[in-house]
Amino acid sequence: MFDWLITLGRVLWWITSRIYAPFIAIGLPLMILYGWVVPSRADLAALALQRHEVSLLVGVGAGGTTCDGSRDCQAVPAQRSYIVVPRVFRDAAVVTVLRTTPTSTTSISGGALLWFGMWGVCAYVTFRYYWRPGPRLESGRV
Repeated sequence: MFDWLITLGRVLWWITSRIYAPFIAIGLPLMILYGWVVPSRADLAALALQRHEVSLLVGVGAGGTTCDGSRDCQAVPAQRSYIVVPRVFRDAAVVTVLRTTPTSTTSISGGALLWFGMWGVCAYVTFRYYWRPGPRLESGRV
């Protein structure tokens, strides 16, 4: 009766463990590296970094327009999300810089815990399914 539900769960687990988890586990450190190699001066100014603080780029959102109905369209600014260390240890916030004139920032308190937790789970799942030792073959059997 619920075979479709079991099949759906297996398909979603396969997609999560084989595609989504490696994408996040490898992509997040690459995005942080990209933020260090190609920093945005406007974003760094909007973050108001102190001398001892470091910003980690953890998300990028493209801008565009959203339309409700046929006439009501609004411009959505491009945005970048940062975790600022050591500020993150005080409020666990992800700071989002909106590309508006002037540049503005919003802070999501507690959001950094979700980022670190999600990355940790994805790194574990990726390691478990891609880098664990495979089954041992007995001699004479394939």
